[in-house]
Amino acid sequence: MIQTPAVVSVYEPRHVVAMDNARSENWELKVYWLTPEPSEPDSERVNVALETALAALDGAEGYGAGFLIVHRAEMATWVILFWWTDQDILRRKIWQIEGEELVNVSDQDFVACVWELSIVDWERKAWINYVLRATKSVGAGGYLKATYPSSFC
Repeated sequence: MIQTPAVVSVYEPRHVVAMDNARSENWELKVYWLTPEPSEPDSERVNVALETALAALDGAEGYGAGFLIVHRAEMATWVILFWWTDQDILRRKIWQIEGEELVNVSDQDFVACVWELSIVDWERKAWINYVLRATKSVGAGGYLKATYPSSFC
């Protein structure tokens, strides 16, 4: 039997800030800061998340393009790295910030919450429009310039 979850709180949109893209030798990531209320990105958490994400991509297969969501939620701060590979496959790694440490929780079976999925959906559409349907003059460069609008999701 299908069960309806007990609703603890009503859905409220969350604030999204599209930050500057982060780059390494072989990768470029769009970076998003997601919070329950409007706030400036926590540069310390974002920098730790970026260092960890770019290190995780070292030697990974893919097109050198992806995105990172740093979500300061009620339970924890989540760091979710997504990158494109095999033309149309989106891979992911997830960490949870505990104190000053990032704990890899990628082996757990969750993907993302409803707010993070809003960004994932937007990125999926951007990948289709800028890469899969695009002319060679647009491609991954166009995709990396297109970001989720800084507002609410």
